[in-house]
Amino acid sequence: GRGPGEVFVSAEGQKLTGLSQRRTRDWIRQQVLVHRRWDAAATFALLAGDPGARRRAAEAHAETVATVGAADAVAALVTALP
Repeated sequence: GRGPGEVFVSAEGQKLTGLSQRRTRDWIRQQVLVHRRWDAAATFALLAGDPGARRRAAEAHAETVATVGAADAVAALVTALP
């Protein structure tokens, strides 16, 4: 899905960052994920279920995640700091 604060880097909708949060009355937890590498086949192979369905899911999602190298991620973060 597309959530506020998530970054997409192509017209096809490749997601670079994913966000999640959990809120209660007393606290909030936020986390972000940036993929340095993405292997859909390896990821879907970890799931239970029909091997054919996992393979089809991996093929469908092979290009849905964007990646960034460590140096580029650090440079972008440092540039964005106040």
